[in-house]
Amino acid sequence: MTPRSKARISAYYGPLEKIFQREKRDEVDLIVAFFFYLNFISFNVAQSPLFIEMCRALVDRAPIGYVPPSSEKLRTTLLVKARKEVDKIQT
Repeated sequence: MTPRSKARISAYYGPLEKIFQREKRDEVDLIVAFFFYLNFISFNVAQSPLFIEMCRALVDRAPIGYVPPSSEKLRTTLLVKARKEVDKIQT
């Protein structure tokens, strides 16, 4: 978050709203942390540009009520699509 966007948030939210926003952020942080801990995911993944891109996409582009893809979809149709994207980049 840039200093400019922080200033906009400060101007928009009063003290109580800031507290609630911090509480919501803390709740989400804990959910992300448990995902890492309980799935034995390396903490280095949190520094991956792809992890950050995924999180931003979930916030910015996912429709209301979005449900992540199933393991079946991940290992079949999405894997094929991802492979095609990688092939495009490599050629």
